[in-house]
Amino acid sequence: MSTLATDQFPACATSLIRLRGETLGRIAEATGIRTANLSVWLRGKEQVISAKRLVGLLHHLGVEGGRLRTDVL
Repeated sequence: MSTLATDQFPACATSLIRLRGETLGRIAEATGIRTANLSVWLRGKEQVISAKRLVGLLHHLGVEGGRLRTDVL
C-alpha cells in the first residue's frame, strides 16, 4: 500500500468526510480547526491549518502516517 503525498491530503479528506457523512462543523468541533479554515483547505487553497492540527484532522478521519488506519476501516 502506498502512502499519500501531502498535496493529496485535501482530496482524501474530502472523500473521507463524505464517506463518514460528517459535517464541517462537527469536524471543526472535534479537531479545534475553525470551520472557515477547514473549508478553505479542503478546496485546495493556501495552507491555513497548522501542521499539528492537520495531523489531528487526518487522524480523526482515519489517516495516520499517510495511510488509512486499519482500526477505522
